[in-house]
Amino acid sequence: MTERRKAKKRTPAITAPMAAALLLVACLFSFAFAVGFPDEGSSRAGPEEGTVSPGASRETEDPGGPAPEVFPGSANLGTAAPAVSPGSADLGTAVPSVSTGLADPGTIAEKRELAEALTDRGRFDEAGLLREELLSALADGLGPEHPETLRAGRDLAALRQAAGDYPEAREILSAVLRDQERTLGADHPETLATLSRLAEISDDLGDREKARETFLLALRSQERIVGADDPETLRTKLGLALLDFSDGDRAKAVKTGREVAETLERTLGANHPDTLAAKNKLAMFFDRDGGFLEATRTIEETLLAQTAILGDDHSDTVETKKNLASLNSGLGEYERALSIYREVLETRERVLGPGHPKTLYAKQELAEVHDALGNHERSVSVFRETLDGFERVLGPEHPAALDTKHMMAGALGNLGNLPGALAALLEVMEARVRVLGPEHPDALAAKHAVAGARADLGNRGEALAEYLEVLEARERVLGPDHPDTLATKHEAARVLARLGNNAGALALYREVLEAEERVLGPGHPDAVAAKNEMAAVLGDLGNHAGALSVYREVLENRERILGLEHPNTLAAKHAVAGALGDLGNGGEALAVYLEVLEAEERVLGAGHPNTLATKHEAARVLAGLGNPEEALAIFREVSEGWETLFGPRHPSALATKHEMAAALANLGNHLEALSIFREVLEAKESVLGPGHPSSLATKHEVAKTLSDLGKHSEALALFREVSEGWETVSGPDRPSALATKHETAVVIAKLGNHGEALSIFREVLEARERVLGPGHPAALATKSEVAAALENLGNHEEAFVVRLEILEAR
Repeated sequence: MTERRKAKKRTPAITAPMAAALLLVACLFSFAFAVGFPDEGSSRAGPEEGTVSPGASRETEDPGGPAPEVFPGSANLGTAAPAVSPGSADLGTAVPSVSTGLADPGTIAEKRELAEALTDRGRFDEAGLLREELLSALADGLGPEHPETLRAGRDLAALRQAAGDYPEAREILSAVLRDQERTLGADHPETLATLSRLAEISDDLGDREKARETFLLALRSQERIVGADDPETLRTKLGLALLDFSDGDRAKAVKTGREVAETLERTLGANHPDTLAAKNKLAMFFDRDGGFLEATRTIEETLLAQTAILGDDHSDTVETKKNLASLNSGLGEYERALSIYREVLETRERVLGPGHPKTLYAKQELAEVHDALGNHERSVSVFRETLDGFERVLGPEHPAALDTKHMMAGALGNLGNLPGALAALLEVMEARVRVLGPEHPDALAAKHAVAGARADLGNRGEALAEYLEVLEARERVLGPDHPDTLATKHEAARVLARLGNNAGALALYREVLEAEERVLGPGHPDAVAAKNEMAAVLGDLGNHAGALSVYREVLENRERILGLEHPNTLAAKHAVAGALGDLGNGGEALAVYLEVLEAEERVLGAGHPNTLATKHEAARVLAGLGNPEEALAIFREVSEGWETLFGPRHPSALATKHEMAAALANLGNHLEALSIFREVLEAKESVLGPGHPSSLATKHEVAKTLSDLGKHSEALALFREVSEGWETVSGPDRPSALATKHETAVVIAKLGNHGEALSIFREVLEARERVLGPGHPAALATKSEVAAALENLGNHEEAFVVRLEILEAR
């Protein structure tokens, strides 16, 4: 979907001898880029759908001066009077009747300019009356099929489009097109310009396939008839480039966008409104493709020029300001982005009204930034308001409404309402499949998101099956190297890792990384994200040195591209600290965590979710370094922070409470630890379900604490329940499943059944050595228990051999 903008052309008054010579030029430019460029772009899977943004469309006038002779059938009648700038007319007065002086072409142009100025100010009713009067007067005076009358019809359609009434705009334009094809011919430049406008409205209405088909039809004829550098041809090309970008062909979109912007700069000048509008859109291509620095420079230059030429409230200026906010959000400058988005929203509400689609898009973007800032409750609230507006204005199955519901689902998930997120995504998926078909890219995007929600809820087997189904369809429909296809392969790898199939996950991540580096470049954010996930799998496989090396590559890339204090850079540094801790370098890990924490508190604030997560990890390292009391104090602070943000039953709040209980257990306060573990378990089972991995992890700790309190039989029963849960959720070889099996054997040994304990320890050891490697700390811990069990059974010689093997491995 697209937001349409137009740039008014200003021409000096001209003399009578010049008028006839410029008439043909005026004809070609009269409709050039009058509606503007699409507003919103797409996002990748997980979500990769585009958003929709409607907008204004205006036509520009012929040069001013005395009217040349008018010939029936001429594409352009008469020349315009000197242009009336939006600020020069007294718009507070009543709009004069159009019929007065209709025979004067200058009067016609003047009324058109006045209607444009009214449209600029969001005074759609007054502008509409003026357009309708003009159309009626021209139809009466010149005939309903006269080119000038048809042009007035197209002006009226542009107004309806600007007001967000896309169905009526399409109906008017379709009628104009039929008359133009009959009276001027299908290949007349005016006819082709109308055809291109119809493509834009198809995009506004959510029919991207129809839009592409119509754009291509118009472009083929425009290039042949008026040439590749004609403004109308360039407008059509940019419309196609935006569809290409939305559909994932980023390289093609950027190439076309550059060509359009460079041609406009050469033919119209660097500061022409149409050139600036094209540069604005091109900058957003750079932004979403990782070129933040180029995007920043282009956006700031464009905004400066538009403010000076068009004014603060002009649609093009506000659109560029919106894109500046988007760029700041991409750079992690969320507070600045929030401030700019609020300005944009205020302007659009004042100029266009609260229910205009452009206003709703501004509100949607504001909700996204609230979500990024951790204000998830506020984000959900604003998304709901936006969704209500889109459903009322455009309908519940319009792409804009469905996109908003999709984004709202993400905010619900961040708020901890995972079932609510899944329910919303299922509604989006069902609507898209019904409206677009099961293999439409947007329908596949929704299926991808549903799979992610299932994985978050712990249904990893089902999620993997859905990801593989989407992957097969995307490879067939979009191709194996399409960004959306690679995104699904990336997520399938992530679920494989969570299911304990680290080898399979690593192989998929390497495929994704190789393709993304080849297609997008090694520094592209998607390629860096794949590398980051690959590092996590290396860590799960026990290759902590390899993981640390990759995490450092990711950090170096993000520092170079995003800067030292971008949230994604700090997240990469956070991961480096985690890998250092896994390698046993607790002191170094703590130092890095504290560096990250200091930066996050300054950049994001002490209560931001990222800041709390880093503080949580720093406390875990402190506990591991033998400072459980200090760790416990920090866990209590973090727990309060989570509860303030999201409430006591949010997954992050429960995770910190879980660690709080573990710290209490390490301090020997097993009774308080057991009480908190049970409280966390009850909440997790209520929110996530008893079979969710997080619920099983806490039940494991409840069992372990019961064992520490000497309640071995009760602990054993719980450990067996947890083991069954792990096998159902992730299979028997998942590290968590093996940890529970290990603890089950420990309790069995405590109950005196050393033979059964030895048998289970050997099973666990074989699996850990196969999955994690023989030198992994977890494998060595189990091997030590094997030796202890052998000693308890009197097999001291065999136990001695096992302990020597452990010593050599360490």
